[in-house]
Amino acid sequence: MSEQVEVPKEEIEASRGIIAYFVSNPPEAYNLLLKVANELKTTIENTDKYTEREKREIMYALGKLFETVDILTDLRFYGLFDKYLTDPQILRNLLLKVSLLANVYTKVLDRAYDDYKQLAMDIDVIATTLYLVLRDALEFATAEISKCSK
Repeated sequence: MSEQVEVPKEEIEASRGIIAYFVSNPPEAYNLLLKVANELKTTIENTDKYTEREKREIMYALGKLFETVDILTDLRFYGLFDKYLTDPQILRNLLLKVSLLANVYTKVLDRAYDDYKQLAMDIDVIATTLYLVLRDALEFATAEISKCSK
């Protein structure tokens, strides 16, 4: 049986502000995701903590993450990006994944991962859950594109 954690009212109010900001500026949410993902990739490429083979395995997980980022890029290309990312719940889920990714990035900077496999797994989990958030975007985009082609 899981315990429910009580979130302080101040934190709820603070998160509403950041969500409202990104809802009014959807490209900034995309830019934030891209920035954190790129910085994580660059940091891993330049570290001496892992062998080249270990880095390749980590990069495989990062590749999965960047495939998911490409979904957002496609939404921008079709002009559906702003329409989709102005839904506060979707944006909240996206920002949660960006926050988890930023946490991984911080741990990499602090050299806190002793095992490269754990790092690759953490990135993979974030990429998968981010994909699940954006899978709905693909369905949304498909529906919108089919409306336009009728």
